[in-house]
Amino acid sequence: MNQKLTEEEYANKLVEALKELADGQFNIKLGYHAATNNNNKISIDINQPGKDGIIFYPDDAYADNADVHILAKIVIQKVIKQYKVGYPVEVERANTRLESFTAAKPYIFPNFVNAKENKEMLKSTPHILWNDLAIIFSINLSDIFGKAIMCIRNEAIENWNVTVEDLDNASRENAATLMPPLFAPLNNVLAAMECIDHKDLSDPKVRKECMRLFKLPSNDPAHLLTNKTGTYGAAEVIYSDVLQQYANVIDSDLYLILNSVDDALIVPVNACKSSAIDLQDLIATAPVNREDKLSDSVYIYNQKTKKIIIAAEDKKKEKK
Repeated sequence: MNQKLTEEEYANKLVEALKELADGQFNIKLGYHAATNNNNKISIDINQPGKDGIIFYPDDAYADNADVHILAKIVIQKVIKQYKVGYPVEVERANTRLESFTAAKPYIFPNFVNAKENKEMLKSTPHILWNDLAIIFSINLSDIFGKAIMCIRNEAIENWNVTVEDLDNASRENAATLMPPLFAPLNNVLAAMECIDHKDLSDPKVRKECMRLFKLPSNDPAHLLTNKTGTYGAAEVIYSDVLQQYANVIDSDLYLILNSVDDALIVPVNACKSSAIDLQDLIATAPVNREDKLSDSVYIYNQKTKKIIIAAEDKKKEKK
């Protein structure tokens, strides 16, 4: 039974079974890829010399207790078929985008990861440390593969002969066009989300109603900052000027809650009855998917200095 094995042990057994079936046709090895923003996933990398590789993630199979040998036969059959028919046009387009920094530059965007929890991943990933987080950079492939992105690794910037500063500058240049910021009162966002949860979004009338709810005038001082895609939007706190504009309008410093990689909750200090520590206790219990979890710290934006520092640190770190 797979439950007696760790996921890595299961993946190793699958690699052995695949190698036996492949009989030297493919190079097969265990790997780790940033399939989600905050976590490296165990992968199995399969390729033929001189050709692009195929990545298989065994996590679902492991969770389903799939038989290693049966799964290996299915995977090998699919790999053989893939190499026989060649790569689709979409893959060629993606490869072209990754060939050079010039090609990739218009599609580079930033996102946050928790620095401590991703220490190993950051060793092979260009990054900028920011408080208790790290800024990493990815290439947007959503126009080719739906919601796909590709995390930029050290090997890529070495091949492109660029630095992490170049990635940062490209992200800032792209901020207004690639993933423009989206800033709205929290109660409007919640109303729109409730509409989405209970209606059919394929209906244009429903979409129009959700947007109407989103844009309603509101007196709610708490706002949500993300981007137009609603994914990896927390980085907007440093890659857009929304905070500066909002702080100047209400003449207040701002608490920032970066509980999720996808968005930031903005609460004016002068309108908040809770302290930063109270907010930290509250967000520590907030339901967030493990893959989207970012930080339980509370940050504060200083209106005068335009800098962001930690106001209340994640208590779990203090215990460690």
